[in-house]
Amino acid sequence: MSGSIQRRNLIKTASLGLGALGAAVVTERPVYARQPTLLYDVSGNGTTIGLSGPLDPSGQPTNGTAFVIEGFLYKPGTLTPGAGDGVLPDGQPQYPDALVGVWFCSGWFVRKALAEVNGPVAFTTQLFDTIPGTPGAQVLLTSAYEQSSASYLRSIIGGTGKYAKIRGQVTQFSYGPNTSGGFNYQEAFELYYL
Repeated sequence: MSGSIQRRNLIKTASLGLGALGAAVVTERPVYARQPTLLYDVSGNGTTIGLSGPLDPSGQPTNGTAFVIEGFLYKPGTLTPGAGDGVLPDGQPQYPDALVGVWFCSGWFVRKALAEVNGPVAFTTQLFDTIPGTPGAQVLLTSAYEQSSASYLRSIIGGTGKYAKIRGQVTQFSYGPNTSGGFNYQEAFELYYL
């Protein structure tokens, strides 16, 4: 098999695998237990997925497989749960007028990876770069086990710019896979200044 065919198959596997992280999805706009300080809709761009490491016999990621994906930060309410919107087939943002930044997610699949039913699927760090065109000037960082549930908590582990002295948590609501092979979320931040 040629290198380019292998790469396309690997990216297809990664897209299907990472899209499955949001297997359980919310079907309506989330209801918040506490009022969030900050909201973003996130659309992971499946055309940017990179994957490295072991695969199981069926070609799916397994414990220790590393990945990275880039995506788009949108104003809250831009994406519709379950609609698969947010990224055009060429990898461009579907809603450029609602774009408020970029998003990166990197991590490792853990345990049974995508076969995990009731526990962590992957361990990830997410970067929310909130000023387009000025990389790193105003960033929020979160970390968590990705779950197979419709929502779960992430820790805020740091930031830059006006978020340099921030701590708190984020509730991540899964909106399901999008048409690019990535996945959509709403992130509800509870920020606390130190």
